[in-house]
Amino acid sequence: MNRSVEQLKESHAYKNECYELLCELAANQIDSPDIDEFNAAGSDRVNNFLRDINQISMPADATDAASAMLDIYEKMQDFPGRAYRVMTTAAGVYGAKIGVGDIVMDKGFMSASALPVNCLDWKNSWVRKQTAVDSDMVILIIESGTPKKNAGSAFLPDHILVKPNTLLRVENMLDSQDDEGHEIKIISLSHGWRGTEVKNIFSGEVY
Repeated sequence: MNRSVEQLKESHAYKNECYELLCELAANQIDSPDIDEFNAAGSDRVNNFLRDINQISMPADATDAASAMLDIYEKMQDFPGRAYRVMTTAAGVYGAKIGVGDIVMDKGFMSASALPVNCLDWKNSWVRKQTAVDSDMVILIIESGTPKKNAGSAFLPDHILVKPNTLLRVENMLDSQDDEGHEIKIISLSHGWRGTEVKNIFSGEVY
């Protein structure tokens, strides 16, 4: 009984902490149709252009959309706290091709959440649907002090963005499981610096 009461208290404390953080994020958001479009539906168009994906079928306005997001990014408020991102990679990328101490980079905008619980919701919803059989589910913890911005909107109030080509250092890697027994790799990332190699954050290939 006492344990249940303590768990309830912890739950309320966490909810209050999340509420306070969301209020702070909302107060520091900027009103921009470019952010609204990116958050609602435009991220693939922008990021496919920045990552050089599907260039043949690229929408004609992808260049303008990417330029607009790069411009508006500089006007966003800094977010100093941790952010959480979930993604998939080919099996074994983290561990075989990318290890602790490596410098990784994404040519596109990296979307993340200020709330770990929302990252887990993404894992269990749309990311899980996109996961191929021979792939790994990866949760990135982007540590405090790593450059990132508050890209929240009414649609995604907890949305955090890391600028394209930001260098990130792999600080730690942990193999774990979720509540359903699915394997997960948890990766801690700090602000990196350019060394001898910079690797693609998805594939581990050297740029």
